[in-house]
Amino acid sequence: MADSGIAEHEGELFVDSAADQVGGAVFRLGQALTRIHDLSFLTRTRVSSTFYEDLEHKVRALVSPQNMIRDFVIPGMPHAENYKIDFKLESRDPETPLFLFGIPNNEKAKLTALIIEHWLRANVSFDSLLVFADQTKVSRQDVARLSNVGGEMVSSLDAVDDLKRKLLKRVAQHA
Repeated sequence: MADSGIAEHEGELFVDSAADQVGGAVFRLGQALTRIHDLSFLTRTRVSSTFYEDLEHKVRALVSPQNMIRDFVIPGMPHAENYKIDFKLESRDPETPLFLFGIPNNEKAKLTALIIEHWLRANVSFDSLLVFADQTKVSRQDVARLSNVGGEMVSSLDAVDDLKRKLLKRVAQHA
């Protein structure tokens, strides 16, 4: 706002201007409003883009890092690189790893349902845990698809106790 010569008082934005410079002042005010709006958009984008980092941080606080692989590709499987798993965790049962998927939005919900279905049809043995950024923001159809193919679900990253309980039931804790 300072760059544009815009001031704020009790939530109101304004620009002081002489009568013969009103056109330029209105233009500066419009530019400032656009920049403010862009900042709010970038903040939402940044929050969305940090979801996987936040998820990884929370999981690493509960699980030994050597028991966790990010962007896991199942070795020896055809086209496995097209069906990446967000996080593979060593489970208490060595024959059944835990595939953890982060679900920040509808698109990832659809993709995750396809990935899980692919590995089920390929007879890969695994359990899955689906962690939503905010399950209420994902369409009911996508949540229904995921509930048909996926395992346990955690409704949001804020549900730390649920994440801990569901993770620790399947994987070893820090030593």
